[in-house]
Amino acid sequence: MNCTRTVAAAAKNKFISISTAIVLMSSLASFNAQANLLTAGDFEGISSIDTFWASSTDVWGAENSVLTGATGGVTPFGTQMLQINHAGGGSVSQVHQMVAGPFVTGTTVTFDVQLNSIGTGVAAQLMIAGRNSISTGDLNLVLSSTFILDSSVSTWQSFSLTSVLTADFNFLSAEIRYLHSTLGGGNVGFADNAVLTAVAPATVPAPPTVLLLGSGLLGLVSAARRKRKV
Repeated sequence: MNCTRTVAAAAKNKFISISTAIVLMSSLASFNAQANLLTAGDFEGISSIDTFWASSTDVWGAENSVLTGATGGVTPFGTQMLQINHAGGGSVSQVHQMVAGPFVTGTTVTFDVQLNSIGTGVAAQLMIAGRNSISTGDLNLVLSSTFILDSSVSTWQSFSLTSVLTADFNFLSAEIRYLHSTLGGGNVGFADNAVLTAVAPATVPAPPTVLLLGSGLLGLVSAARRKRKV
C-alpha cells in the first residue's frame, strides 16, 4: 500500500513540476517581451542628442531640444530630462528614436512617456510609426494622439499610446512632438521616462506538440490511478 502511495505521489510531483516549468517559461517570455526597447528612455547617462533625423537606431534625435536638469520649477525623475523648445519654423518640435525589429503583424505596441511644461495650453503629440528602412521618407503612421498639458510645473503627466500592427515592419519609431502654436512666448515642453514596448502575438503550439504534451500528462495521471487500484 505504501508503495502505491509513493508511486502516485511521485507521478503527482512530476505533473506539478512540469506544470510549474511551463508557467515559469511563460512568465519569463512575457517579462522579456515587456522590456523597454528605447535606449536611454529616461535620458540618463547620455551627454548629447543627435540631429532630428539620426542615421541609426537606438539614438535619440531631436529638433531644438536639449538635455537639462531642474529647470524653471520642473524637476526630472533622475538627473536629466529633455527640454523641447520652439524650433523657429514648421509646426512642431520633434524628438524621436528608431528601434530595430522585425515586428510582425499582430504585435501590440505601447508608447508611454511622462510630459511636463512651463506655460498654459501647451499641446504635445505622441506618435508611433513603422518603417522598413532608415530612409527619411519611409514612414508608415501606426497611431498618433494630441494631449493638452496642465499648467502646473510640479506635475508630470503620464500619456500613452497602444496599437496593434496591421503590417510587418523592420523598424519602429517612437516620437514626441510639441506644437509650435502652443510653444514660444515663454512656453516650454519637457519629456522624461519614455518607454516603448512590443509584444508579439501569442504563438499557438502545433497540434502534434499539444497532443504530445497532453498525452504525456494524461499518461502520468493514468499510471497513478492504476497503481492506486492495485
